[in-house]
Formats: sequence, structure tokens, C-alpha cells
Amino acid sequence: MRLAGLALVLLAVAACSSEASKLENVYLLSQSKGQAAAAAEMRKAWYAKDITLQAAISLAHDKVEKQKDIAAATFAAAVLQTVAEVEPDIPQKDINDFFYVRLGTLAANSAAIAWNAQPRDLALARKLVLAGPKTWQTDKYWMDHADHDALASYILFENNEGTEALDRLRSRPELLDETAKAYDEIEKEMRRRRR
Repeated sequence: MRLAGLALVLLAVAACSSEASKLENVYLLSQSKGQAAAAAEMRKAWYAKDITLQAAISLAHDKVEKQKDIAAATFAAAVLQTVAEVEPDIPQKDINDFFYVRLGTLAANSAAIAWNAQPRDLALARKLVLAGPKTWQTDKYWMDHADHDALASYILFENNEGTEALDRLRSRPELLDETAKAYDEIEKEMRRRRR
């Protein structure tokens, strides 16, 4: 009985190690071949049940929080793209509010890296700030994450989407400090640029 239990533990450790190894390889692929290639490989591995989305999201969060660089942001973009593409096939038991909040915060934190990079990577910031499935983009999410809401609006504005930036903020039930400041600054700058 003890040997059977030990065999199961070793099998589980090997599976986790294999999943971690596969995800690290996808991370390396995102650096050498780019986001699209990494997302395609991740999607293939997910459908083959070689990786879980939870593990991919966790690794992306870890890399974004520890590395704080464009490499981590690119990997996060691949993870968010993968989740968006496979969302219709994700088992309902794997989806809850926390799952979507983790996607939203991954989009926010990775977009902030691109936004604050020297030089700023506006294209990557724009791709990331609203990345992943639209399901996480609820009024509740935006109210709970006003900093992300403000960042999204600044990025849209700098990407020549000023009207969209203001419209999204106008749609909120109320503006909090960060979003009110973003709204005022964007509106003022749009008026100044029209002169």
C-alpha cells in the first residue's frame, strides 16, 4: 500500500515537473519566436492536456512580478492570447471570478511594464492592457482596479484612441481618484491638441 502511494506521489511530481518544463520552454519560445508562436505552442499543449491554464497564468504572474521586463510582458501576452483563444473550451469547473481577476491583473501588470519601459513600448502596452478574453472586463473589475482602468485610458489616448479612452471612463458608474484624474488629464490634453 505504501509503495502504491509513493508511486502516485512520484508520478504527480514528475507530471508537475513536466508541466513546468513545458511552460519554461514556451517562455523561451516567446523570446525567440515571439508571442504568436508561443501562444500556438501553449494552445497545442493545453489541448493535449500537457499544461493547465492555471499553471501558465501563475508562471506569467511570477515572471512579471520578479523580472519586470519586456520578456516577461511578452510571455504574459502569449498566455492572455492563449486563454482568449481556448476560452470556449475551458471546463466550467475551472472558471470562477478569481480566474478572471487573475487575467485582468496580469494584463494590467504586464501592460504597465511595457508602458514604463525605456523607451516606452506603446504597441505592446496597447496589446496587453485589454488582453485576454473580454469576460474579465466587468464594471466590478474596473471599480476594484481603478489603477488599471486609468492606465488603460492613458494607453488608449497615447495610441490615438482618445475618444475611446474618454468613452470607457464615461461608462463607469462613478470615477474614483485615479480614473477621475485620468479623465481630466486626457480631456484637457485633447482640447489642447485641437487648438
